[in-house]
Formats: sequence, C-alpha cells, structure tokens
Amino acid sequence: MRFDGFAAILKRFRVLGGTALVLAAAVAPVAPAAAEPAFSRTDTIRLYPGTEVFYPVQGVFADFGTNPEYGSVTFSTEEYINSSLTGLGSSSGVDPDAETVDHLIVAVLTNEQLLSLDPQPANPFTFTADVTMTNDEDETASGTLTFEVTYDRPVGQPPVFTLTDTIRLDTLSPSPTHIPVIGVFANSGTNPVYSNVTFSTTAYIDSSRTGFGSWSGLEPNAETGDHLLIAVLTNSELGALDPQPDNPFTFTAHVTMTNDEGHAASGTLTFETTWYPHLARPLPAFRDPGTVAAAPGQTLTYEADDLFDNGGTDPIISGAVFSTTEYYSTHSVQNGVLHVQPKTALELSALETPPPSPFTVDVTVTMINQEGRTASGTVTFETTYDVTDLEDLPLGRHRATGGPLRIDQ
Repeated sequence: MRFDGFAAILKRFRVLGGTALVLAAAVAPVAPAAAEPAFSRTDTIRLYPGTEVFYPVQGVFADFGTNPEYGSVTFSTEEYINSSLTGLGSSSGVDPDAETVDHLIVAVLTNEQLLSLDPQPANPFTFTADVTMTNDEDETASGTLTFEVTYDRPVGQPPVFTLTDTIRLDTLSPSPTHIPVIGVFANSGTNPVYSNVTFSTTAYIDSSRTGFGSWSGLEPNAETGDHLLIAVLTNSELGALDPQPDNPFTFTAHVTMTNDEGHAASGTLTFETTWYPHLARPLPAFRDPGTVAAAPGQTLTYEADDLFDNGGTDPIISGAVFSTTEYYSTHSVQNGVLHVQPKTALELSALETPPPSPFTVDVTVTMINQEGRTASGTVTFETTYDVTDLEDLPLGRHRATGGPLRIDQ
C-alpha cells in the first residue's frame, strides 16, 4: 500500500491536534505525554521470487510521530536479494538520497536465480532486516523484520514424501476425495504420477469409486494417474457391516510415485473417518417369494418393492436375466417394472421341443434406488399347462424358437 501525501496529512492533523492541546491546557494544568515510536511489525512477512515489495515506515512502527523516516537497514544476508532494487527510498523506489526516506524496498531474486545458487537455499528460507527510524521530534526506534521466501521446488532432485497429516474422509460426500500427487510428494518433478497404492484394508472403501484418475474424475482400471480418488462407504453401508467399524475409524494407503526423470518415492497416507450411525439405513435385500406359479398366457408384473426389502428412495427394477426365453411371450423390464408372461398352452405345445409340464424358468432380477444402492436375487417361475396334440389341428404343428436373453435398463 502506498502512502503518498500521508506525511502532509499527518502533519496538518498534528498541528490541529497541537491547537487542541493548547486549549485543553487552559483547563488542565498538565498535558498527557505523547507515546514514543515503537516497532510493531512482528509477524513473518511472506515474499515470493522476482517480486519487489514496498514497506512504508508507518506500517513498521507505531506512534511514529511527525515526518517519520528510516534511519538505516541492515540485512542478515544479501545473498538472496536483488541489491540494485533493495534498500531505502520513497514510494517511487530505492533512493538513499531522497529528501524523505520513508520506504524500505525489498526485492527477492527470481526463481531461476535462486536455483542457480550453489548451494541452493533451503525451501522455504528466511532472512531478516534490522531497521531504525527517526522523526521530527528526534525520537528513534528500532526492530527486526523477518522475511520468508518459498520458491519453486527444483526439478531433478529426488521426490520426497511430505503429506504426514491425517486426511479426513466424509461419508456424506457424493464425490470421492481427490489427492493430487504433487500434494503428497515434494520435488515431484516432471509429469509425476501415482504408480501403486496398497490399502491396509478395503472393508470401508467403495471400490467402484476409488482408484487413480485426474481432476476430471476416476479412470476405471487405470494403472497410473496424477490423482488418487478415495470414497468411503455410506453410513448405511458402514452400519450394515458385521462387526461395525470404530467411530471414528482409520486406515492407511501406501502410495508410490514416479516421474519423467525416472525418480520414484513412496510413503504412507493415513485416513480418518467419522460416520453417523443415526443416518444409517438398512441396505436393500432380496425377499425370496419362493416358487411363483405362472399360468400359461398369464401376465405377471413386479415392482422393486414386491421383491426387495429396504428398497430406499424410488427403487426400480433395473435389469433381468432369464435362464431361457423360449417359453415366454413377454420377458422384459419396462419403466422399472418386470413383466413376465408364459406362452399359452397351444403355443408351448407348438414348439419344436415342447417343455415338460410343469417347467420352471429362473429370472435374476436387479434393483437400484436413488441412493445408488443395488441388490439382486433370483425368482423361480413354474408353469403347468395341458399338452395339446397338434396332429388334430387344421393348421398343423407351429414351430417357435427362443434362447437366453439378458435385459438391462
């Protein structure tokens, strides 16, 4: 922030303030003593490579008085700063001979310059500046500014595992947690990717939503990726486990990375999850109706709630696989409903090889709800019919064919 004209405004303020003090002196015999300047910038100041930053004296010292200016500055090291752009001056830049030296300017070397140093500085690195100030009241103060600089990690040095903090995973999140490889390993190099992950347990993980990928999402069956995506089970799924997990529960993932430089590194991530048993709902479960009688020509329909308990929100039949469709006129899933209709006795008798009476057909049915939970089970239909002798029919024997059919919706 620049303070152009600040000193003039401040000077007018102090003149008016002085008049007020004179008036007050007529009432009060003793005027309060003015506070002396004091160093106030005690925080660590973050700097970045290639930047030039201005620090007005009023931002470094409190109670700075009239026309404050820096008296001197001494750096703990000048190895990491651009000396031609660093020093005392004004809001226009470095100028030790300026009429009023009320700004300190600090310019850090560029990233390339820092990388070229031998030895290279730590990352981040710190340095200090001892500063003094004076004002028109001949008051002085001093203090030490501390600077910290983080620069781009050098390419070519071996990667190092750095993510030692415990990572929190959420059972309520509809999306997996993304963990980019560059957030796990320092000095990650060029095109870093995960090459392997081994979990301490997969009992609490949704494997269909866990694996390698990118910011765009999971890439199923990918062997590498610059992101690790992890999704824990829902509260309902955790509540259905026997035994149920601790609350919170933890598990780990040992990860390995590689880059274009041929470097490799590994480390162990730790995850912690708090889940909510009061939000757990029982998972959908198939309710076996036993052998179902299906008369010739009879249409049977089944919704998800007819065959599954704990269906959840808006459950539907999503698919059905018939052991054979040869004996059925209708065998489909329409609008989330299973439709089954055996052929008539005459149609069954007209087949090249009529089925025995009774005959059975197994149908494996799958359901899904809005929570994304699925379940499946097998219904057995049994049909009894009167075998007709087609030799007496005027149209002769009718032939029909059929075979296994999978229906998915």
